[in-house]
Amino acid sequence: MKILRFSAVWCLNCIFMRSVWEEISDQFKGLEIFEYDADDQSEIHKQYNIKDVPTVIFLDDSDTEVLRLEGAKDKEELLSAINHQINP
Repeated sequence: MKILRFSAVWCLNCIFMRSVWEEISDQFKGLEIFEYDADDQSEIHKQYNIKDVPTVIFLDDSDTEVLRLEGAKDKEELLSAINHQINP
């Protein structure tokens, strides 16, 4: 599974989410997590039709989107989404 994190340095919700990711990152060292900044990665934002940040997209092994989370999520919501994707 891959996780794509779309954010921006000026986005307050993204700053909040960054701290949540830092809290949980040790629990998921085996996951491929990629972060893209809204101001630097316009092509990938277009590819995944990103309309707002923060947005988190979960991709399966064939790079098919299986879940999209838009807006700020607290630690429990994010952990639940990750765990559900790892152990459906």
